[in-house]
Amino acid sequence: MIITIPKDIYPKIAVLKAAYHFTDKAYIYIQQSDTDYLINYKPKVDCDSISADEFTNELLSQAVRYMIYNQTKDVRKLITM
Repeated sequence: MIITIPKDIYPKIAVLKAAYHFTDKAYIYIQQSDTDYLINYKPKVDCDSISADEFTNELLSQAVRYMIYNQTKDVRKLITM
């Protein structure tokens, strides 16, 4: 199955982290066009298959985590000094 992810909405790091989250259940191949990331995955033998909905939910989670990381990194630096 192939999922198309728009580059202007999701950062590359979020796409990679979401894909990594499912490496125990599927073989994941990432390609890109000028405007999109193309995620092609096929389930591993004896594993539950993942749906496009599961992948996009994980992608959203990783994108929000990345945004929060960027918004709070200066505060974390001040705390750890």
